[in-house]
Amino acid sequence: MKRIAALVAVTLAAAAAPAWEDDTTHAGLTEQAALASRLHARLQAFFARRGGWLEPLRLAPERAKALYAKLALLEPSSGVVPDRAGRQSALSWLLAGSVVEGMPAAREQNHFYDPIAKRGLRGSDSAPLTLFIQTGISAVGGAGVPAPDWIVAKENDLGVARFWLELERSVVAPGPAERDEHLAMAFVSAGAMLHVLEDMGAPARTRGDLDEFLLPLGGGPRDRGSRFERLAALVFGRLGVPPAGPAVERKGLRDYFTAADGQGLADLTNATWYSSGTLPADVIVPVSARSHPGEIAGLIAKASRYPAPRPGKDLPLAGDSASPDGLVVRGEDGVCRANYRIDDGTIHFSISDDCAAAQLRAILPQVGGYAAGFLEHLFRGGLAVIVESGTARVSVPKSELQLGAGQLTFVVEDATGQRKVVGTGELRDGTANLNVPADAARVFVVFRGVDSNGESLIAVGSGAAK
Repeated sequence: MKRIAALVAVTLAAAAAPAWEDDTTHAGLTEQAALASRLHARLQAFFARRGGWLEPLRLAPERAKALYAKLALLEPSSGVVPDRAGRQSALSWLLAGSVVEGMPAAREQNHFYDPIAKRGLRGSDSAPLTLFIQTGISAVGGAGVPAPDWIVAKENDLGVARFWLELERSVVAPGPAERDEHLAMAFVSAGAMLHVLEDMGAPARTRGDLDEFLLPLGGGPRDRGSRFERLAALVFGRLGVPPAGPAVERKGLRDYFTAADGQGLADLTNATWYSSGTLPADVIVPVSARSHPGEIAGLIAKASRYPAPRPGKDLPLAGDSASPDGLVVRGEDGVCRANYRIDDGTIHFSISDDCAAAQLRAILPQVGGYAAGFLEHLFRGGLAVIVESGTARVSVPKSELQLGAGQLTFVVEDATGQRKVVGTGELRDGTANLNVPADAARVFVVFRGVDSNGESLIAVGSGAAK
């Protein structure tokens, strides 16, 4: 069987790739997350979008020039570029957002978070000047906003504030064309935030390892980036990305990145996997190693930059060390964490392509599960709207997330699809009523406020007039 390393040897020349590659791994992760989520059914039930993920949405090019300037750089066959009229499915707009978040590449500086140091990319982490001169790479390094903060940063044009704005307007805007445009942009913003979260599954991004993104990849002197992330693109592409794991449920958006319980994606990635630049330093095997169990494991822990991962017991000092990849350090799950060789009484660590591929098969489904949960969290909150005898009765179903303080906006749609806001109100004991105009064909209700955990959200519901 041909070794995975052979794939890397035939990599075509490309620009520096400082992330999961946008139109392969990111698009595949986002697609798998969308399919694993319950959002298709929620779009149908609460937003009256009968097509769900397949709902066609048009965003005219002249209405989003900055976005289309980025989309123009992508292949029309990529599945994320709308037709000439600006139409594509809701799912494709989500994927488009996950791709354009990496454009320009300088945005990637905001896709790092070290949960141990509790920081993003520092200004002192920039690439060496000599490398800039030799390769022209200038998209890596410099200070960045920590990833959990980037999705809520004011300067992020595709962050959570933009998402809430577009989502609300996708319901309350008067005409169908306007509503489609706003919903498309809501999906673009959601996809962009998924991209940021998905990057927390790349070990180097959670371990302050900028050197990982400056490795030569084989396509010429300018082809630099993460060998680990390039390998993901070569082995899985877009369509081969493994199915997402079960959607992860967390209380807040930030908790998907990092949390006090250590169950954010960045927390888990940092504690579970090495990156090429954060492997343990060389360890000299002491003469007393065979008579002092645990001594080598302790030395490896001291030679590591981070508290985890670490071997739970001493590594075997004998075995097939002559194999091309050396011996293997495995985690409790049996997945390779690193390779090591023993030369002249010194242990040297590395990560082979086969080891990295085994890690990717474990990492990508986990990333997909977190992305699916994050997507559901963005669209959580649903209202039941029953319209009878000229009155719309609004309530929060027991199966839905309960809501806290906020304001209701009542919207009626006539037979031609035009909508107008007819009032505002509040939920009292989880319910509200509205007198419905005689010409109403459907009633929509938008709640903007916080959920029972104090997290901001927009909840939507609709009901046909009888």
